[in-house]
Amino acid sequence: MTSTQRKEQAADDAFNTPELTVIVLVYNESSNLPHCFRLIEAWAKLARIAGIEVLFVDDASSDASASMCERTVALWHSDPELKTVLHARLVRRTQNGGIGAALRTGVTEATGRWVSFLPADGQVSPFALTTLYRATQMPAQGPATNTRDGAGKGATVAPALVLSVYSDRQDGAVRRLLSSGVRALITALYARRLRSDGPYLFRRELFDPAELVSESFFLNFEFPLRALRGGVPFSVVSVHCATRLFGNSKSAGWRTTARVAKDLAYLRLHLLRGQKWLQPPRGGETTDASAAPSFEHGSK
Repeated sequence: MTSTQRKEQAADDAFNTPELTVIVLVYNESSNLPHCFRLIEAWAKLARIAGIEVLFVDDASSDASASMCERTVALWHSDPELKTVLHARLVRRTQNGGIGAALRTGVTEATGRWVSFLPADGQVSPFALTTLYRATQMPAQGPATNTRDGAGKGATVAPALVLSVYSDRQDGAVRRLLSSGVRALITALYARRLRSDGPYLFRRELFDPAELVSESFFLNFEFPLRALRGGVPFSVVSVHCATRLFGNSKSAGWRTTARVAKDLAYLRLHLLRGQKWLQPPRGGETTDASAAPSFEHGSK
C-alpha cells in the first residue's frame, strides 16, 4: 500500500464518524461564496482534526449559490489533498426558512461528534472553529459544578457546549445595536447573561429536534438557552468577525429582532409554566412539533 493509499484509508476510517461537522448556512451568497470556499480549503488543510464533514445547507437560494456549492463539493472530492481531510455534501431546502430552519436541517443531517456552523458570507473565518474546538480539550468554565470525583472533590469536566463572542465587530453600528438589544432582553427575561455573538460548538447529542421546535432565527438563541438552563458544562471563547465583502447581512434587521424578542417572551412564559415551548403561530405556520423541515439531498 502506497503512502497516498494509506492516507486515503485513514481518511475513510475517520469519516465513518467525523470528529467535526461544519454546517455552512447558505442563502443568496453567490458573491461571497468564492471567498468562503477558499477559507474552508485553507483551514481544513491546517486544522489537524480527525475527520471534518462540511455540510452546505442551501436555504432555497434564488441565485447561483446552490450550483456553486455543488460544483465545489465535486472539486473537493477530486482534490488529492482535500479529500483526505474533509468530506463535503450539499443539502438543499425547498423552502426558505431562515437561519434557524437551515441550522435545524444541518444538525439533523450531521454525523460528526461535534457540530458547529458558519455563515457563507465569510464574516466568520473557519479558523475560528479551531479556537472553539481547542476549548473542548480544556476544563469547562461552568457550570456542572456538582460533579464529584472519588475523593468528594469537584471533578474537572470538559465543556459540551462552547459559545463565542466577537473580539471585534466590523459590521456596522446597527448590527451591533441590534445584537446588544437581544442580549439585554435575554438578561431581563432569564436573569442570565448569554455571552454568545457568533457560532457555537456542541456535542451532537445535545440537539434534540423534539424539544427545539422553533425554525425561525430564534433557534440560534433557544438552543444555547435551553442547554445553559439544563446545566450543560460550557466555555466561552473570543473570535474575530470581519466585514462582509458583498451585500448586507440577512439577519441584521429590526423585523428579525422584533420576532426574536416575541419568541423569547413566549419561551419564558412556557418555561415558567413548566411546559415544552411551542412556537407561536404566524399566519399559516404550524405549531405541530412533528412537522419535519422540508429539504432534499444534493451532491454527496
